Amino acid sequence: IFEVRKKVKISISSLSKIAIENKCLPVDTYANFIAIDCGKDDIFAKKVVEGLAKRKIFVRMPFSYPQNRCIRVSAGSMDDMNIFRKEFSEVLKELR
Repeated sequence: IFEVRKKVKISISSLSKIAIENKCLPVDTYANFIAIDCGKDDIFAKKVVEGLAKRKIFVRMPFSYPQNRCIRVSAGSMDDMNIFRKEFSEVLKELR
């Protein structure tokens, strides 16, 4: 279990860096997922979720204000993080 926790911590740290690289705000977490504040409103966050879904990246979005301006991304392998880094950046470039 300690090895799993270590991998999750590394993954969450990577997701935080990806958020910051893309001018978004990571929300501190102690779970196996992270909320990333996309910096706009719920409509923009929904477009991010839809853009990622088109690229076969599954993320969730909270439904209530003010968290609904965020997307929720689960921890994963480093390969998963590298794919997310590329696709998240591309989706944001298209939407901004």
